Amino acid sequence: MRLVVLGSGFAVASEEARNTQLAVLGSEHGILFDCGISPLDRFRRFRIDPELIGDVVITHFHPDHAAGLSSFLMGLWLQGRKRPLTVHASPPCLDRVEKLMELFEWRRWSGFYPLRFEALPKAPGQIGFENPEFVVRSAPVRHWIPAQALRIESRTERAVVVYSSDTGPF
Repeated sequence: MRLVVLGSGFAVASEEARNTQLAVLGSEHGILFDCGISPLDRFRRFRIDPELIGDVVITHFHPDHAAGLSSFLMGLWLQGRKRPLTVHASPPCLDRVEKLMELFEWRRWSGFYPLRFEALPKAPGQIGFENPEFVVRSAPVRHWIPAQALRIESRTERAVVVYSSDTGPF
């Protein structure tokens, strides 16, 4: 398991401190957590093959966590992606993400790769999704709007990463 911190700044991004976004990478599967400004630019900087990413998780629908999603998805399409991709989020966040993509009329983009939207479970600790290398569990956290924390378990190593973005203690 490789954890790449693509950004660890706050809501107002700068060149030195990009919006918080992480990539968890295995040998054949990768997951992007949150999607701030220019994720593909960050992938180039850290030499990450975007084809490895099969899942994107948006922790909550604030611009510093979700605003780059549409340009990321479009960039993958323009680079010729064919592999399916799934976007995961809480039901309220997922609804907004889908509406945003509908505003861009993404279904009319010729030859667009298979894209799915899947809701994360509401109950804490349940499996949100899994692939041959990772199991991802989610839990709601305290924030102004519905937000999720994630636990990423490696199936191939004895490694766990927990990602909790905007939240307070509870």
